[in-house]
Amino acid sequence: MRRRLGNVGLTLLLAVFMFIPISAAFILSAPAGADPVSGRADVYAAQHFRSMCANLELLPDVESVEQVVMIAVRDGLTAGEAGEAVTVAVIIGCPEYGYLLDAFIAKWAPRPVPVTARVGGVLR
Repeated sequence: MRRRLGNVGLTLLLAVFMFIPISAAFILSAPAGADPVSGRADVYAAQHFRSMCANLELLPDVESVEQVVMIAVRDGLTAGEAGEAVTVAVIIGCPEYGYLLDAFIAKWAPRPVPVTARVGGVLR
């Protein structure tokens, strides 16, 4: 004795099978504000990660990260691409210097503007 799915059952079954791939697409997608690493930054990092890591190994401090970024800019990358290239280079070549990237970001990341400066007075 076979039972046939009614319209409601078929609709529910279809909804479940459509929900799973759509949910997976949302879960696995990048956050809305995330910018992908540019192709130029990837290529530069792949070509120069050994020398970048060697510079960081010689003098592991924030100034070394700044120098590596400036070299990448001198080689034709934008400042953003240079930062991406150094980040990728550290991730693939010398992850032990990740703390230097954190220090570099802490030093150079834009600071949020205080609320009082935006509205022209003190909020009460």
